[in-house]
Amino acid sequence: MFLDSQSVLYFSLHRYDGGEFYPGGPDGSHTTVGEDAGVGYTVNVPWPGGGAGDAEYLDAFHSVLLPIARRFDPDLVLVSAGFDAADGDPIGGCKVSPAGFARLTDLLLGLAGGRMVMALEGGYSLAATARSLAACVARILAFKPPSRNRRGGAHHSTPARVGDRCKTDPDGMEADGDVKRE
Repeated sequence: MFLDSQSVLYFSLHRYDGGEFYPGGPDGSHTTVGEDAGVGYTVNVPWPGGGAGDAEYLDAFHSVLLPIARRFDPDLVLVSAGFDAADGDPIGGCKVSPAGFARLTDLLLGLAGGRMVMALEGGYSLAATARSLAACVARILAFKPPSRNRRGGAHHSTPARVGDRCKTDPDGMEADGDVKRE
């Protein structure tokens, strides 16, 4: 869908096993880098087998993803959070700990002024997925966005929450329809 686009940077770390593991075939290979104008905007880091853990994932982020992502300068980071790389997942066979996923989340929050959407999409151990997701959500909730974004606009220092709306007024809305922020 985005292979020929320069407007989306796609990055994936995954167990590959020479194309025998998801996503299967050549699409997850390190040689799949985009097409036409989109060459260089698809980045795959395929692991040759199971066993990759915190150190390998963090090394790939620091040496490959972050330099490319900072140069790309995204407006928003979308994370397809498949926790099949979690330690204890019976299919992925990798060893990323909840603390490792939390650190990766911290690194992604450093992009796009912290504007990130994380969508849960995988993992085959409910316990490992729950622990890993909880670690990521804790980092997202603790994140303090910069006081100004890179384009000069002000960030709100505290996000609007359902509980905050109840404390302000019954509707929790300003006259213009925006959520009140305190």
